[in-house]
Amino acid sequence: MQKRILFLSCLAVLLAQPSFAQSALVKGGAKATGKNFIKKVVTRIYPRVRVPQVPSVAVNVPITPMAPSVAVQVSQQIAAASRVQSSLLKGTALQPFEQNTPHFLFTVSAAGKDGGFKASGFVIAEEYNGETVLWGIAPQEYVQYMGKDVEISFYIKDKKFTYPAEVVLAGRAEGINAALIRLPQEALQVARPVMWAKDYPKKGTNLFTYGYNKGQYQKAQRRVLTANTERIIEGLNPEAEETLTDAGGLVVTDKGEAVGLSLGTSHPLADRAEWYWNRYSNRNYPKKQDLSNISEIVPFSRLQDLLREYRNPGSARRVLLFGGLRVGKLPITETVKSVTAYYEDGFEQTLNQNPLLEVTSLDTGFEFKGLQKAKIIISRADGSTYAYWVDMQTRNITLEEAIK
Repeated sequence: MQKRILFLSCLAVLLAQPSFAQSALVKGGAKATGKNFIKKVVTRIYPRVRVPQVPSVAVNVPITPMAPSVAVQVSQQIAAASRVQSSLLKGTALQPFEQNTPHFLFTVSAAGKDGGFKASGFVIAEEYNGETVLWGIAPQEYVQYMGKDVEISFYIKDKKFTYPAEVVLAGRAEGINAALIRLPQEALQVARPVMWAKDYPKKGTNLFTYGYNKGQYQKAQRRVLTANTERIIEGLNPEAEETLTDAGGLVVTDKGEAVGLSLGTSHPLADRAEWYWNRYSNRNYPKKQDLSNISEIVPFSRLQDLLREYRNPGSARRVLLFGGLRVGKLPITETVKSVTAYYEDGFEQTLNQNPLLEVTSLDTGFEFKGLQKAKIIISRADGSTYAYWVDMQTRNITLEEAIK
């Protein structure tokens, strides 16, 4: 009885807000299933998401443009409704979020190449100089082949809305594997930003990935295997996995809050096998995990680096630390290619392009007893490399160019 009263009270508060009603969250007509009273009521109010049917050409549909600040308020209300629903049902309940995914998600392709390769992206919000700005985020490893001028498409109410857009900044595939896309003013007709989760998801947490595959909406549920500031690694269930694209996607919690950009499986199996067998660098990695069934996520903190760098070039450079020593700074267009430790007895240990290797603690995973020196190789955007040599005896840092 108390739950019913709590639910109806929360519902009354939400529906009393005009902006909430304007967000088109409340749609009747869905037939409730299940025996629980609350679940019946919630299902009627928030029918499950319908898979958008994508027409072959863009169609003009009159939709009232929404100011960026108002779009943020609507997104906040969607997230709040998802949290209330999930709390009341004591489990996953994403109808408010899923009903609005077409406003959060878009596809991106090279300008003027209708029918060409597409990647999934999503909308985020930035507060800058007292104003709200909406941006697009998509995986750099795919966008890099599309050029600076791209097209983004939203699929709303069985209609396709396509706009010209511009890639203004991009990271590296092995590092901050994301691109920042400037959205045109016209996209404010349909674009809504996702709301970010405040904390990193813990091991064992269920996450939900949304994206497009050849223009068709897809969804998948996955579970976190391990997470740090560089990457969140989640396990896939091949039997339950549908045809979700690995060309980007939005990852959210069971409360409809975003945690980052899905990359699919972006490293070769040989690389993943090396991470797995190096137990020192992956202490939390499940020993029995099938390495062919994992997916990588770029966490929100790294996506924020793109905005910082765009507004103030050089501000997103990150300090490299090894053995408590400040080695150098890493720009967003560069990545740690490898770290090799050399020991007194001649033994060498190398970690290659490991996404679980944290930039601010490169020594994680290495034994320090008998460690003489370390070599940290950095790869630039143009493919050239350089190295930092760390002498553990003298605690000196040496820079060496033109490393192959």
